[in-house]
Amino acid sequence: LIFYSRPVYVRCYKSEEGVSKFILQATRLQDTSDEKHNLGDELIFTSRVALMNNCTYGGNPSYCQAGKPHDKKEFGDLLKKHADIYPGKHTNIDYTFFTEERDGGEEYSYIQFDWDSRHVRTEKRSNHDNELLMYSLPHHREMLHPQATSSNSATFDGVTHCSPSLNGEACLIAGGMELFL
Repeated sequence: LIFYSRPVYVRCYKSEEGVSKFILQATRLQDTSDEKHNLGDELIFTSRVALMNNCTYGGNPSYCQAGKPHDKKEFGDLLKKHADIYPGKHTNIDYTFFTEERDGGEEYSYIQFDWDSRHVRTEKRSNHDNELLMYSLPHHREMLHPQATSSNSATFDGVTHCSPSLNGEACLIAGGMELFL
């Protein structure tokens, strides 16, 4: 799946004879006169790509079953629902180290990511109804705490969407502000 932040003209073609390559190219924006998509002199354009089927040859046990891809309709629907949300240009990282005693006298710290997640078409901040999607590793999810402005949820209608990685299961989470303790 490919999501563009603005309407574009797209060209699809196969490269050279005998080479099995499919090329998708955004050749130009459809209309650049719309002031809603400009920040000062900057034109906002983002492209996001999601791999829906990693079962090309039928042999990958993480993505294939009996040589065919797993049903990914729910995953695709989730990506489409959140496709309009992008990290904003005011993304911020904040951290604090505390030396006060807590939990048995140990020192602690926190790190907070504010992705300034915004609706690409309106540039308004996103809310709990439609949040930024990101992947998280197990050690991220262990330390992640919900925020007033961000659900930081890894469950969507009772379902988790995870993929194997070298560092454990990488699972989708929704949120625009993450706090790790």
